[in-house]
Amino acid sequence: MLDLRQLRYFSCVAEMKSFSAAADQLRIAQPALSRCVKQIEDELGVELLARHGRGVTPTAAGEKLYHHAQRLMREMRIVQEEVVASSGTPFGHLYLAMPPATGQILAPPVIERYRALYPRVSLHILEGFSGYIHEWLNTGRIDVAVLHNPMQGRNLAIRPLLSEEMFVIAPGPKCPRPLPAADSYSVSDLADLPLILPSKPHSLRMLIEVAVAKTERALEPAIEVDGLPIIKAMVERGLGFTTLTQPAVTREVANGMLRAIPIRSPSIRWDLDIACRRDRQPSEAARELIRIIEEEVQELVRTGVWIGSKRLDGKQ
Repeated sequence: MLDLRQLRYFSCVAEMKSFSAAADQLRIAQPALSRCVKQIEDELGVELLARHGRGVTPTAAGEKLYHHAQRLMREMRIVQEEVVASSGTPFGHLYLAMPPATGQILAPPVIERYRALYPRVSLHILEGFSGYIHEWLNTGRIDVAVLHNPMQGRNLAIRPLLSEEMFVIAPGPKCPRPLPAADSYSVSDLADLPLILPSKPHSLRMLIEVAVAKTERALEPAIEVDGLPIIKAMVERGLGFTTLTQPAVTREVANGMLRAIPIRSPSIRWDLDIACRRDRQPSEAARELIRIIEEEVQELVRTGVWIGSKRLDGKQ
């Protein structure tokens, strides 16, 4: 019978893809860690890790065990935290994931307020594109997700948060190689711009591609880049345009490195939601985090820091 210690050790090796790195992370001797994993393989009668010169890679059986281990460890953590929290304020560890642009504007006020109210909760923030966040949510790596256009399904409980307007992001007046830019663009105009966009199936790419297709035009990005900081840096150098929300470029627009140009006829809107696993009752700590996120978004919109509108479409 496997125990949680064995599962934790195996999970760390699977994540780090290295016995030595996992041993450092767990602060145990590498030979002891190797023996532990070998004991699991012997007990189950399957190979869990494929060993090679660069480290290890989970086999199909190893991937399955990893996902089950993540679920079991998370459920045990929730049990422990709920028992402790029943005697007072929320306690334990909480994992929240956000997209990069959203995190830049939302994470600081949320974390500041949450830590002041619930100092016994260790809040861990992960940053990633919405596709990765969706996967982390499904595998149990995170407790709460803020993400764009989550895939609908019976396994997710979704709370509508915000509808954001998309802009064409162009090089600003301080760009060394400025590109000609209009004061506004139609959706069909996007097909003619040298756009720098993430590759498929990134939610931003799919949002723009679907909108352009409705005008009976085809979208062919000039450059594909799967990283927000790199996309913005390339636009700043005059290598092309991109499409983002206003909060994603607030600082760059203010310092003259970028311009945010409206998209008209019609506008393109990007929905932002909060999501949790439907099959796992959120802990009190998670419920309080969701409440604070919703209130901070409302405040950012009210004060004009975040351009967006509250959605009431009732997705649950």
